[in-house]
Amino acid sequence: MPPYVHRPEMALKRAEEFLDVGKRVRALEALTEAIKNRKPRIWQKSHEDIMKKFIQLCVELKQSQTAKEGLHQYKNLTASVNPKSLEDIIRYYLKLSEAKCNEAREKANVQAPIADVDDLDLAESPESMLLKVVSTDTSQDRADRVVLLPWVRFHWEAYRHCLDLLRNLSKLESLYHDIASQAFKFCALYVRKTELRKLCEMLRNHIGQISKREVMTPHAVNLNNPETQELNLRTRLVQLDHAISMEMWQEAFRAIEDVHGLMSMLKKVPKAALKANYFEKLALVFLRAGNAVFHAAAQHQLFSLYRNFRKDLNTEELRKLAVAVLFSTLAVPLQPPRTHLESLLEYDDTAATKMKQLTLLVGYTQPPTRAKLVEDLQKLGILQFIRPELQALYHNLEVAFDPLHMGSHVAGVLNFVNTNEELASVRHYVSVIEEVAVGKQLRQLSQVYDCLEIARVIQLMPYTNGHTIERVAIETARNTDLEVRIDHRGTGMFVFGSDVALAPYEAQTATETPTDSQMPTDRVRSQLVMLLTSLTRTSRVIKSQQELNDESKVREQLFQLHRKTAAREQLANLARPQKADSRQKYIEEKERAKEQQAMAAKNSKEKESAAAENLRMQRDTRQFEEQRSRLKEKELEKQVIRDKIEKMKQTEFGMRVLKELDDLENVDVKELDRLEQRHREELKREEEENNQRLKIQEKKIDHTIRAKQLEELTLRKEDNARMVDTFKEIWLQEENRRVGFECVLTIQTSDCPLTFLVVLFALL
Repeated sequence: MPPYVHRPEMALKRAEEFLDVGKRVRALEALTEAIKNRKPRIWQKSHEDIMKKFIQLCVELKQSQTAKEGLHQYKNLTASVNPKSLEDIIRYYLKLSEAKCNEAREKANVQAPIADVDDLDLAESPESMLLKVVSTDTSQDRADRVVLLPWVRFHWEAYRHCLDLLRNLSKLESLYHDIASQAFKFCALYVRKTELRKLCEMLRNHIGQISKREVMTPHAVNLNNPETQELNLRTRLVQLDHAISMEMWQEAFRAIEDVHGLMSMLKKVPKAALKANYFEKLALVFLRAGNAVFHAAAQHQLFSLYRNFRKDLNTEELRKLAVAVLFSTLAVPLQPPRTHLESLLEYDDTAATKMKQLTLLVGYTQPPTRAKLVEDLQKLGILQFIRPELQALYHNLEVAFDPLHMGSHVAGVLNFVNTNEELASVRHYVSVIEEVAVGKQLRQLSQVYDCLEIARVIQLMPYTNGHTIERVAIETARNTDLEVRIDHRGTGMFVFGSDVALAPYEAQTATETPTDSQMPTDRVRSQLVMLLTSLTRTSRVIKSQQELNDESKVREQLFQLHRKTAAREQLANLARPQKADSRQKYIEEKERAKEQQAMAAKNSKEKESAAAENLRMQRDTRQFEEQRSRLKEKELEKQVIRDKIEKMKQTEFGMRVLKELDDLENVDVKELDRLEQRHREELKREEEENNQRLKIQEKKIDHTIRAKQLEELTLRKEDNARMVDTFKEIWLQEENRRVGFECVLTIQTSDCPLTFLVVLFALL
């Protein structure tokens, strides 16, 4: 491993040297090695400088995968220590990428989106390369592919990698949602529908992964946090806006489902403005999907929110909303009432499940119907905010029974809507309301006339044409809502009514509408009865007399059989309620037992969840204690290392050894042990050399002293002899002097002075 890898400053300096000579790839490799180095795991300010230079080189070289790996390494280094630094680096990365993309766009002078590439994630295939060779693309198309497309692909990968990096970091959650909003704007700017679909799926998968997580880590995202829910809700609304603007209605509906799910997770009631925005977008999606009933229901909810929760009510805006509610409700197609047989024949649960899901989206407890929505117009007081000209439309379609003048009244209102600029926002409802008015007027005409000329019918409906009238009549007849036949022979006639009798179960369930009288056309609903009648008439025509006699005999036998079994069947019918009651009791007991089992299972699951939570808390506590003990051990190890370094600095050889290390603060323990071993060996070697040198010096001194002593012995003998001689002479002199003095004393005591002087002179 190169020595500059251990120190970030050296790695950055090395990269600058490579850049000075134009080697950007080598500079990127040097920075990559420094970022991936696992030894210095403590964040420093120099790491941020390295990452900025690293990101800059990755953008210039279009190395998105390398940038992704470097960002993951930097995330591991700064996620818990300095997340602000990670946020700055990611924003810097996206800023550079966006700048390069805008620069390429200006260079290519692109005004329209890149339409020949469906998916930016797919590489170029050999077939597409061959097609490009033989294609007749203009220079502008080639500029799109060569100049702009690589940078658009790189910018998309940058958004995707950053979102994947930040998906589970609670400290950078706001950055995650900001990047998601920027990615939506990117898809809208370059009209990338495939990328928008992938982005929506990515965000949906991130939420799913977070919700499925069993163990909660310290820095993980918590979906139960109100701030997290608010951020996710805002991001989904941005997703919904861009999906609608790009006319991706399927993604818009899925975004609405996501918004509804997040709103249901909120612990507090969502803000009225947020719900109003939701219902506004929901109404638009239902309008594009052609679901008029739920579109009108969403408009009702929007009007209720605006009127009940808006503090500063604006009468003009309230009138516009009321007009939209009125027209959306009147534009709901006429729905034929379902018979008892149709409800029994409905075995498929898919339609019911879908209806239940849509009902929850609009905030209703029961699926909305046209009759219920029309009733709410009067009950909720919506009509009082509508001008009288438009109230006349509601009166003629839903209240009045005037088939002869209904067409002229409706035509006048619709002409008023088409000519008034203030009502331009509801003109798209006019064509649907015309069809509804045709159906309503045909039903009223069928109750008054048995037949009517086609020209007369067209004259009574001036707001539409003959083709629309015939089409609506055929559709209503097919749905068994109106019994009508169109006869084009001669002048052409609309023939209403039928001579088919009612089925017994339909005679009991037939109901009256508020404005319609009880006529056969409102009660006959069964195509099976009509088919049976036609087949019976046909069989009577083609059968012979003998067959009729045989048939009468069979009928007689069946009648006799019925008389024999009538009493038994009557008893069985009388016993049927008791059986139904007993079965109902059995079903209720079974349901009660099932509920008890479910409650017991729920309690057991809650206990298991509580036990699992306790285990998790214990495990987290144990992990925290282990982590703290590891930190203490590391701190003690660092203190020991510092003590050893200080001890080694006291010796000359230790200073020479420490000069081999580039970074004394981040030195490895093994490296320090190796150097300390060398230091101990060197000290031991020096000690042995000193001992050996002292022994040699001691031996030399011993020999020298012994030689000196031998020489000194001879000299001492000579000196002793000289001293003996000297002492002998001195003794003789002293002895002679003593003898002389004794003589002097003797002479002095005598009587002869001359003798005394001679002797004294001799002694001197």
